[in-house]
Amino acid sequence: MQEQDLLIRMENLEKKIHLLLRDYNYVKEALVKAKEENKQLKDVIEEQNKRISDANYRSKIDRMVENLEVNGQNSEDLKRAIDEYIQKIDECILQLSNSL
Repeated sequence: MQEQDLLIRMENLEKKIHLLLRDYNYVKEALVKAKEENKQLKDVIEEQNKRISDANYRSKIDRMVENLEVNGQNSEDLKRAIDEYIQKIDECILQLSNSL
């Protein structure tokens, strides 16, 4: 009888170990997926922060330009010229980032 009880206990223990391993592997996979998603979200946040920073910088320049008059040019002419320069710089940055 004792041997049979031991065998039953051992089988139950093996089943529990199997279930624990299955659960461990499931949690391990979920962790890997969560880490990947976390990295993607961090990249999105970084890109959005960069866009916000760029927009704030442009806004600051726009406010400065609105208050300027240089060599008889009104602020609208100067603003258009600066906007063109900024667009050209953005294009250069995009080309450089695409080449990396």
